[in-house]
Parts: sequence; structure tokens; C-alpha cells
Amino acid sequence: MHIKKRHIHEALEEAALLFQQGALQQARAVLAAILKADPRQAEALHLLGLLALKQGKPAEAESLLARAVKLAPQVAEFHNSLGVALRKQDKLGEAERYLAG
Repeated sequence: MHIKKRHIHEALEEAALLFQQGALQQARAVLAAILKADPRQAEALHLLGLLALKQGKPAEAESLLARAVKLAPQVAEFHNSLGVALRKQDKLGEAERYLAG
């Protein structure tokens, strides 16, 4: 799958819909294509991190979500998701820094 930069928004919507429908492998493929087109696409990193959490891979999720937070530190949802990934790994001190009040 090849995605041009100008089509990333539509691809993100498709990936989110696939994720919501439980089509996780298809969502992962779309997100991988988005990141190939734009490795700094924070929303794709966030959704891929959520997908990793859903699949029981909190360490992978932490890595992806930390990248999303670094790229878009103003997005509270990214911080909260990173906190959840940290908490699932019993990194409670670190998790508290990211989880919403």
C-alpha cells in the first residue's frame, strides 16, 4: 500500500475506522503505510500505540506513544495514552507524569 502525503488525512480516518471495527491487522497496514509516507505523523503513531495496547504489547505501545508525545507535546490524549502504557508495565512513577488528573 502506498499513500501520498496529501492523502494522509483520509488514510488516518480509514485506519481509525478499521481499528474501531476490530480489523487490527488491516489498521496496522494502513498506519504503516502512513508512517512510510510521513514518519513524523503523530496521529498515526498514537493510533498504532493504541493498537499495540489492545494487542497486549505495552512496551511496543510505550515506544510508539512516546514518539507521538515528542512530536505533538500539546496533545493531552497522547500523554494520557502513554501513561496508560506505562501503568500497564507497572512503571507507576513515570505513568503519573502522563495520566490526566
